[in-house]
Amino acid sequence: IYYNIMDYITKRRYSRIASLALYAALLAYLTLTTLMSPSIANVWVIVGAKTLPLLLFLPSMIRQQLQAMIWLSFLLLLYLIFAVLMTTTEGWIMTVLIGALFMAVVLHIRWHNRANSNTR
Repeated sequence: IYYNIMDYITKRRYSRIASLALYAALLAYLTLTTLMSPSIANVWVIVGAKTLPLLLFLPSMIRQQLQAMIWLSFLLLLYLIFAVLMTTTEGWIMTVLIGALFMAVVLHIRWHNRANSNTR
């Protein structure tokens, strides 16, 4: 089966853009929803607890380190479990953001490997 190499390179570029945009959107959503919650006393500790595990993967997202992105996808599955459990109280936006980010990261890893294997 013949696949056009440019297709995977283009898909890899678009999935990288989508991954970074959804990553930033998820971090912003987690921060803003926590800051707007009136009942939290020490709000910055909660913001740190929600976003610090994701922020640890920021350098690997920028440098496209695939092994770290694989670990990010595992972490996103844990976030997705909590988001689905909280859907009735906080809405479905976080669930959609996490699910879309997971798909973008997984597809980026797949298309990155295929683009590299076809260029050799």
